[in-house]
Amino acid sequence: MIRVMIVDDHDGVRSGLAILLGAHPDMTLVGEAASSAEAIALIVSAQPDVIIMDLYMPDGDGASTTLAVKALDPAVTVIILSNSMNGEHLNAAIKAGASTYLPKYASSDQLIRAIREANAA
Repeated sequence: MIRVMIVDDHDGVRSGLAILLGAHPDMTLVGEAASSAEAIALIVSAQPDVIIMDLYMPDGDGASTTLAVKALDPAVTVIILSNSMNGEHLNAAIKAGASTYLPKYASSDQLIRAIREANAA
């Protein structure tokens, strides 16, 4: 079972991803956070294998949040899911330890494949 946490400041995105994950019996949603601070506070109790994270949130960005997450649990895999194509911020998130980036318009099949590949790595 792949334990997945969603970090995104938009309720609709979190709800849609939760529904998508619920359709896959090899995945379970272990937590949702609407901000970087919530994600960092939740990570220890949720113990996710994979985090799907937006690049921009009101209180932080994907790079700083990834650094904080990795400091708490280096084994967690972070997938950045964002509408932003800002190369500087995407590169910073990857350098901070995110495994990959997918645009929010990626297909559900692409996202599920990325989660499975991230967990297998």
